[in-house]
Amino acid sequence: MDEASPSKDDRQLSSPFQPHDGAVVVMAKPPSTGQVLNLRRANLGALVALIVQFTLGIAVNLYASSEDQSPGGGILTAIGRAISRGPVFLSLHVVVGLLLIGSAVSLVIRAGIAHHRFTSVTSAIGLVAILGAAMAGAAFADRGRSGASMVMTITGAIALLCYAMNLFVLASPWDDPSHIHDSS
Repeated sequence: MDEASPSKDDRQLSSPFQPHDGAVVVMAKPPSTGQVLNLRRANLGALVALIVQFTLGIAVNLYASSEDQSPGGGILTAIGRAISRGPVFLSLHVVVGLLLIGSAVSLVIRAGIAHHRFTSVTSAIGLVAILGAAMAGAAFADRGRSGASMVMTITGAIALLCYAMNLFVLASPWDDPSHIHDSS
């Protein structure tokens, strides 16, 4: 064997990140500025929708009565009844909740496309939290379980925290003081 050419074992030890024996290594590229901006906008939209949802939930808690419930029929029936026959606050609460599910799914997809691991994980957790809140809300509307209201609050807060952390991690390049131009 020629001393100038390293053996296969030497190559593996000297550079563990280089492909060997024709292997293909695919490295994820960092997200583009546009992808990060879209993720920030989508996260901000989800945060605003969650705040609206919390406000509507408080209004439902304060102003909707237990007479507005008609137990039985299952979760999908409860959702349909809440939208079509519920008080305005309850109908809006359900509609915003359904929109939040779509928003949460969109965030998971966008984060995955951008190959942004942190926001992928937190967006998935946010989606699970929103789905948990939706199921608890439907159970509350269907069966009147009072603990479901607390579950909705906690899972909504978890989703809120996830999207707030995403905004922090996806900090804007304009947040960097070196981008500030002195106009004087």
